[in-house]
Amino acid sequence: MSEVFSSIPYESFAANLDKAVAWIGNLGVHYEKTRVGEYKRAIDILLEVYKTKDIERTRKEFVRFVTALFEANDLIAIYKGFAGKYEQEIREHIEKYVKGPADYRHEVISASSNLGRNIAFELLVASRIVSADVELDFSIKTDIACRFDGRSILFECKRPQSHKNLEANVKDAFKQLEKKYQNPSRTRYRGIIAVDITKLLNPDFMLYVQPNADALNRGLSKIVDSFIQSHERIWQLHRNSKTIAIILRVGLMGINQEKNEMLTSCQQYGLTPINSSGTRNIETAKRLAFAMRNHGFGAIGN
Repeated sequence: MSEVFSSIPYESFAANLDKAVAWIGNLGVHYEKTRVGEYKRAIDILLEVYKTKDIERTRKEFVRFVTALFEANDLIAIYKGFAGKYEQEIREHIEKYVKGPADYRHEVISASSNLGRNIAFELLVASRIVSADVELDFSIKTDIACRFDGRSILFECKRPQSHKNLEANVKDAFKQLEKKYQNPSRTRYRGIIAVDITKLLNPDFMLYVQPNADALNRGLSKIVDSFIQSHERIWQLHRNSKTIAIILRVGLMGINQEKNEMLTSCQQYGLTPINSSGTRNIETAKRLAFAMRNHGFGAIGN
């Protein structure tokens, strides 16, 4: 899935975030004391110091600002995908989404504090499906389901916390999907495994610095392609042919040096069909990937 580059002033970004948090509030979810409330407060302060050119405070709060920009960008994408659509169906997801630490480096698996971002990944993938005018199906018990190409497409979403549990996560997703295929009335079910590899590639939340937008785009594409080549043995297996593809996603904050060190929210998605699933299934996966293609790569600043 190719991405595009666009820029947005801080004022417009803050306005979009205000709409997103208002939407959450209208769903009856109290976000003020959650990580989402922290992001709103941080962006409000960022806007203030940007207008007053308070360089000292900008330096002092820089990590807080970058974290909020990174996370709030996902929230805005979810809001834009779902505002006015499937709101009652995803309300419980939003209640879980707002939980957890503000910074993903502080997630603790034993305390399940990664649940909020796990749900965020599901919502991000689903928001792309919705934005492509593909109908979601909430009657199927899976992370995401939609109707496409005359089939029910089931997604199992995984967000491994380290390289060592990537393979276990993918195997678990295969098993979950294969269990759902067993009902003989489900002959038109097909499955896709979606994996967020953000923490695998950037566990320390480092900035990705490149000279310009083209370099950011090319660099991210190369990162995802390289990851696929290095790890495809994990999913290119002769299992049930109804599991048709893997979607990988990475998100990070970058710096566009050409635009005065502009902070840049970057996302890259890559789809790789499972070769043993057959020509017809591979074509379905490719068509869905094409339909899901939308803006997911943007700069934030002036």
